[in-house]
Amino acid sequence: MDMVYHPADILQWIQGYKVLHFFYGEQERVEGKGHTGTGHVIQVILQK
Repeated sequence: MDMVYHPADILQWIQGYKVLHFFYGEQERVEGKGHTGTGHVIQVILQK
């Protein structure tokens, strides 16, 4: 749990940038053998 980010922390860290995309939730990931399945993700696209 020490390596899991909280979305509120991310939003605080990116203050001052224009947020083009922000997603927090579960998604199916297919990223190779042993790294496939449902994962909890935070996606961010920013503009300076």
